[in-house]
Amino acid sequence: MVNEHTDDKINFFAIKMELWQIGDSSLAPKFQIISKPNDWAKIVKKSSKRGELSGVALQQLEFLNNFVDYSKKKNSHINFSKPQYATPAYYSTGIGLNECYIVVKLNTQQGILKIDVYFRDRNIFNKLQEKYKEIINEKISEKLIWDERSQYNQPAIGTSINFNIDNMANWEKYFEWLKNVSEKFQKVFIEYVKKIK
Repeated sequence: MVNEHTDDKINFFAIKMELWQIGDSSLAPKFQIISKPNDWAKIVKKSSKRGELSGVALQQLEFLNNFVDYSKKKNSHINFSKPQYATPAYYSTGIGLNECYIVVKLNTQQGILKIDVYFRDRNIFNKLQEKYKEIINEKISEKLIWDERSQYNQPAIGTSINFNIDNMANWEKYFEWLKNVSEKFQKVFIEYVKKIK
């Protein structure tokens, strides 16, 4: 759409005009909005006015919003919500368990796209590691890092790939990887967390 190809100072509305007549009354215009600026444009505009986001952060926000839209179009089982503009390099979402949640991290400086499952309960992480580590590694079929003491003081299990956020031609490939790994995490961890509860 036009709004996707303009800067944050310009947005377009597409209006359809119809002429309506009730009985013998004069013709009257009726306006219907066909297209309007998307949520990303509104967020970017608001955050830019506040001076809170750098160019890199705006790019990260655009990446994450496009990922959420991509996942919805692909009918992902995970309900990805719109990311918050305040922390565009860090995006979290639930997977249907109170005990854990997914975090996507965009490290544009090092060129790393990372996805982790964080555990609120260290005992659950420990039991999964003791009883099911090998089978979880096999089912996820990614190189998993089991991190007992993450930087957020919650144990995490995650994986990563190299990426270049500037290469927009590869964004869809990154989106597909994120969606697939997220869905594997959801399926596997729901199954094995329930086994140890």
